[in-house]
Amino acid sequence: FIYTKTEVIAKQRAVSSYLIKKIGSYLLKGRSIMNISLPITIFDSRTLLEQWVWQNGISSQIFQSLNPNLSPIEKLKFSTCYAISKFYLTGAPLKPFNPILGETFQAKLNNSTYYLEQTSHHPCIMNFYAVQPYNTIYGYEQADASTSANSVTVHYKGKLTVEFKDKTKNVIVYPTILLNGTMLGTRKLCFKRKMCVYDRENDLISVIAIAPSENDKRNIISKMLFNYYSKDLYPDYFKGGIYRISELNIRNFSCDMPDKINIEKNAQCLSEIEGEFMSYINFDKRCYWRFGEKEFPQMKRDTFTLPSDSCYRDDLIWFRENDLELSQRFKVFME
Repeated sequence: FIYTKTEVIAKQRAVSSYLIKKIGSYLLKGRSIMNISLPITIFDSRTLLEQWVWQNGISSQIFQSLNPNLSPIEKLKFSTCYAISKFYLTGAPLKPFNPILGETFQAKLNNSTYYLEQTSHHPCIMNFYAVQPYNTIYGYEQADASTSANSVTVHYKGKLTVEFKDKTKNVIVYPTILLNGTMLGTRKLCFKRKMCVYDRENDLISVIAIAPSENDKRNIISKMLFNYYSKDLYPDYFKGGIYRISELNIRNFSCDMPDKINIEKNAQCLSEIEGEFMSYINFDKRCYWRFGEKEFPQMKRDTFTLPSDSCYRDDLIWFRENDLELSQRFKVFME
């Protein structure tokens, strides 16, 4: 993805001079630079918990009319669509507010209900549980970020499970995100490894490579799947397949699993996957989702909301009232 909102990028890059001044001030006072509070001007009006629910907007449409009697491989296809549709919305340009330990959020999208809680501060971990007509989505998410001079790398950890009413479980393993151009040049969001969705009980796994490059041809999976890849394809293009786990000889199901997958020459591809993040998702040339077919759902809040809900944060309340000075004060106080 390439970011084109120049006014947002300019505000974010202006933070560097702010941070340099703050670091000098904190060092002179003998305070830890980890306590520096970022300026409110680069923030979204949502917390990370609320943004996570918003990222499920397309997925709530995908699972809305799901047939509960589908075969395991068809269930894996819909879970793969969910993983792809949710992940592309992680590229929102504004920074969300970090949830406070114990903070919660609950909301509805279509006929799906979501419950989230921030369960750890260091490292930053959220737990989630979503109830949908024919399945539930649950697990925890941890994102570790590292920065360099002109980029940010985000490693996704945790476990996201889609469980259907017949107890079929599909587990999603997300790729690493690389955000280039944080200070100079074009702001671009890239993916550094493959994405996987697996069903251990039914011996199935979908393996997706995002924006496969000519350099990927050096490994086995790219030779088999992407040897006809053209540079004319868009950077949000992806391609992959569904395989038997046993044929790929996978024994490690950690968050680093996608980097270690090699597609053997005799492995049978049960279904071919290809598409573009902001356009369509195909399995064996049949479209399972197309952008714009359904209106993006509006988020609705429950009539009963816990006192720990994000909506009661003072910094968010004043931010939405456009009182940035007061919002910044409350943000520093809460941090």
